[in-house]
Amino acid sequence: MDCTGYRELISAQLDGEVTEVERSALRDHLNACQGCRSFEADAVVVNRAVRVVPSPVVPDQTAVIMRAMALPARSLSGDLLRAAVAALGLARIASAVALFVSVVAAGSSHTSMELAAADLAIGAGLVLVAARPELASGLVAVLVVLAGATVFGGAGDVIAGRVAWNSELLHVVDAAAALLVWRLSLRRLRSRGRIAIPA
Repeated sequence: MDCTGYRELISAQLDGEVTEVERSALRDHLNACQGCRSFEADAVVVNRAVRVVPSPVVPDQTAVIMRAMALPARSLSGDLLRAAVAALGLARIASAVALFVSVVAAGSSHTSMELAAADLAIGAGLVLVAARPELASGLVAVLVVLAGATVFGGAGDVIAGRVAWNSELLHVVDAAAALLVWRLSLRRLRSRGRIAIPA
């Protein structure tokens, strides 16, 4: 074998790819060949320079990552959803206050007073959910039952001719509130990684 072959063995040895027989033959050759010894010394320096590169300093991002995982991502669609729920809640509160005033002024029935109180409670619940979306799932069932019962009952009254259809439009608002709060609860669950739904 000539020096070219031994220099290929030097490179292979640096990569850990020589057999014991080849290593022994290379050792004998290096003892007798100054040129190949110089080649080996240079190859060792180059090999070390290429392989031993200091790793870059990476700052600890644990706290940042944990905060990002703990907090739900804010988005424009989420903010609009919360604003819509808040608007429905404030409208419901205003309606309840107006009903209270008219009940007190007219001395209406106890039932009217209780209806006004229920409207006020629902409005307050909607405003609270808009401010604290993590509470949305607790209000969904109440709103779905309310919307279902009023829409069903109102449709029956319209079909029977007891009321005009436009007097029952408020119940569509109830259904919209239930839908918005349900959607808000789904967004909250998705932000915590419990479910996967489209944005």
